Amino acid sequence: MLLPAGVIAAYSQLGTVFTSGKLSEEAWIHRSTAKYYINKIVVLRIFSKIPHRRKYQKYANARTFSDWLKDMVRLAIHPLERGVEIVPVKRKSRGRSKGSKGRSSMVQCCICGEIVPRDKAKKVSRRVSLVDSRLFKELRQRGAHISSRQETRYYCVSCAVHRGVVKVRARDKRKHRRRKR
Repeated sequence: MLLPAGVIAAYSQLGTVFTSGKLSEEAWIHRSTAKYYINKIVVLRIFSKIPHRRKYQKYANARTFSDWLKDMVRLAIHPLERGVEIVPVKRKSRGRSKGSKGRSSMVQCCICGEIVPRDKAKKVSRRVSLVDSRLFKELRQRGAHISSRQETRYYCVSCAVHRGVVKVRARDKRKHRRRKR
């Protein structure tokens, strides 16, 4: 994880207790971007969040410039040594079913026409009879074999939620995938 130079410079200007608003003012960035960088730094334990408040606190060793510089070196080098960047995700699958493959083909949403990656789109398959339902019953009683075709539709996530194909799940249940029967 690399932090922009403006964020590092703004971090050096902050007091021992600060908010994301202060960081955004000092670094001239949007508050949500400041919260993003703060969350990354909290994960790396450069400073901590004060419980039950929207404030953050530098550790005691960050009082002098040299100690602050050691923190910044730790922030820049330790993730590179581990080779792993801890990225917070909303869902375990990141909303896709592609696994580790790079790219997938695109499909078009049948409702709004949006072009969506095939593994992100919600696929709904159903059998459609070519004959009217009343006529189907009559022909079936007389012993006729009536074929039906399988119709596959792809929905983008927003249309799938709107149509009720998928439901919005609670925060703690988003990371768990339901088993298919």
